[in-house]
Amino acid sequence: MKSAVAQLLAADPVVLGNPAPRDGRPEPAEEALQVAERLRRLAAEELEAARRQAAEVLVKAQAEARDLVEAARREIERERQAAHQKAWEEGFQEGREEGLRKAQVEYEERMKRLEALRLEVEAERKRLAEVTEAHVAEVAVAVAQRVVRGLVEVDRSFVHAVAEEAVASLLPAEDVVVRVYPGDVDKLDAGRLGYGDGGVKIVADARLGPGDVVVSSSGGEIDARVDTALEEAAALIRARARQAG
Repeated sequence: MKSAVAQLLAADPVVLGNPAPRDGRPEPAEEALQVAERLRRLAAEELEAARRQAAEVLVKAQAEARDLVEAARREIERERQAAHQKAWEEGFQEGREEGLRKAQVEYEERMKRLEALRLEVEAERKRLAEVTEAHVAEVAVAVAQRVVRGLVEVDRSFVHAVAEEAVASLLPAEDVVVRVYPGDVDKLDAGRLGYGDGGVKIVADARLGPGDVVVSSSGGEIDARVDTALEEAAALIRARARQAG
């Protein structure tokens, strides 16, 4: 099952309205989503900058390839004309037809080499394009990691928002247990997670890291650990990069 954080990363940007006040402050889940939206915009800007940089690299490589092919073509044409002239001059001694035949053979050989060079340049251009796409994908993965880590670090309500969404997807199952990093226990409200029915138990788990949430019940288990979300987001970004390539 896809984690709550990964869903935040994969979803299209949303426009948030004014949340209902709670003692003058938005609900924790709304606060987390607002922070996520701000960080998503920052991630989009960084990813767009990386794409522009990649496009510049590709354009430069293509221009260099065209210059190389054009220089090779001019050199071969110069040699062809020189060979033709030489053959024409030698034709007076060896026979005009034989001289022209030799010139034609040399010209065809050079054209074959030019075509081989063109294919080599095209293959290099494709390789550069693939490397560029892979670079953009890795930048996007790094941005996604910064988004998630940033949410965990700057917003205390983030853990509660993730746990609330995970619990809601399992209810009305019974015996719901929410395991979190020990330092995050005080950020959760069991009553609010269970919508006041008291059916949710919060457990500190030293094996988990800051921001990690694992919810289990008779209806199944949801792994909302930060690393799990990052792995899902990275897989999604890399898959989209491969499709684009």
